[in-house]
Amino acid sequence: MKIERFLWLADEAVYLIRQISFMVQETILVVDDEKDIVELIKVTLEKEGYKVYTAESADEALQLIERNSPELILLDLKLPGISGQELCRILKSNPETQGIPIIMISGRYVNPEERAEGIELG
Repeated sequence: MKIERFLWLADEAVYLIRQISFMVQETILVVDDEKDIVELIKVTLEKEGYKVYTAESADEALQLIERNSPELILLDLKLPGISGQELCRILKSNPETQGIPIIMISGRYVNPEERAEGIELG
């Protein structure tokens, strides 16, 4: 059952990126602490022609963002240490990163309050 959920996440990520493809030409950062999800999304996006960077934590993501300036970030809600929501707040409050689109992802059910918070964060 877990593999079906991973495949759905990868397919959903590609679908969403196609919807905003005018904003994303080349580089995407995937931030998730579940290595299986990261690898599946990475392989799927690379097949679509994107350069994909990956991070397993918010700290690692911040370092990669500083070095690589991704055009899009796929960000897990639940990360060890700094949460995905908090990382989103950090990025949206920084003038150098506030323009990077962020798609919040999760391998688990997201309740309406979490969805609303994600939309509110930008």
